[in-house]
Amino acid sequence: MNKQFKLGSISLGIMLASGMVMADTTVYGVGHISYDSVDDGTNSTTGLASNSSRLGFKGSNEVADGIKAIYQFETGVDVSGRSGADGNGGGKRDGQLFTNARDSFVGLSGAFGTIMGGRLGVENQWLYDANLFGDQVGDLGNFWGMQSGIPGRADGVIAYASPDFGSVDFILAYKGEEGTKNSAASVAKVNFKVADLKVGLGYAGIGKGNYTTPAGLKDSTATAITASYAFDKVNLVAGYQSVSNLNGTTADQTSWTAGTSFAANDKMTVKAQYMALNNDGVNTDATGYAIGLDYGISKNTTAYVAYASTSNDAAAQVQANSWGHGDSFGSTIAAGKDPSALSVGVVYKFDAKVF
Repeated sequence: MNKQFKLGSISLGIMLASGMVMADTTVYGVGHISYDSVDDGTNSTTGLASNSSRLGFKGSNEVADGIKAIYQFETGVDVSGRSGADGNGGGKRDGQLFTNARDSFVGLSGAFGTIMGGRLGVENQWLYDANLFGDQVGDLGNFWGMQSGIPGRADGVIAYASPDFGSVDFILAYKGEEGTKNSAASVAKVNFKVADLKVGLGYAGIGKGNYTTPAGLKDSTATAITASYAFDKVNLVAGYQSVSNLNGTTADQTSWTAGTSFAANDKMTVKAQYMALNNDGVNTDATGYAIGLDYGISKNTTAYVAYASTSNDAAAQVQANSWGHGDSFGSTIAAGKDPSALSVGVVYKFDAKVF
């Protein structure tokens, strides 16, 4: 009995100690599937897609007076079972449930703000501020992220996020050269909020290497301004993005978007968004639009229907169903073709505090 009691006490002590170390830990995730009908301008197909589904763990623990250690580990999940092209980035991984790493970091947080390091957002810092179709067909990333040469996320980033200064906050991030001279990258984002108006200013500078390549690559920079305004049952969004030295060349690019959503009642929201892309060069511009209806089945569950269409100039290849939305059918767009996609989907979000 004494031996059993002693072993039980040790086990309880280990459990309590583990609970203290893992205090304030939450498991969370998103399951997002849709049945899509996709036309790439040449052929059409139908099937199930997984769209930026994910699983994550996050938490914090006080390590000093007013200072917390924080962490977040988040991975993409392909619930369709195809393991690839699921909106989480990266290539196909046949037979794997978990796909690509998403925003993941370890850091310290306090009255001074938050310092963190890991895999963090670059263009994602502002792209979703003006994106009414995030992870659905018609995702703004088809026009901004996939065309700009600026990554949505980057590995090996160290960042500082300021505390909220009333109506202003900001984030600064840096990625080192990692052995390649002149390849460092930096990101800055400033947010302003006045009543129901939100404005964001974004910047990213991406080093293109040691400049000794035959092409003599240039550093790429991107700047953006986004805005959203909510009143009554209406939400308006708009954004403008400019890229210099696109993909290290001397070409420039501009793009803009505008959209609106209307809450018809406490469950149903209708929305529409227009996107335009202008590139240096002949016949490389594109325009697109998306329309959709979201229906809140419950607090955590949303069903939707969305349609997106893109019009490409003769040399443009902008998609209608990629970026955060899974493109499981590999519908590569031939130059000058006009793709479209109709999607019916369901999104389930969950979180549970486990410690």
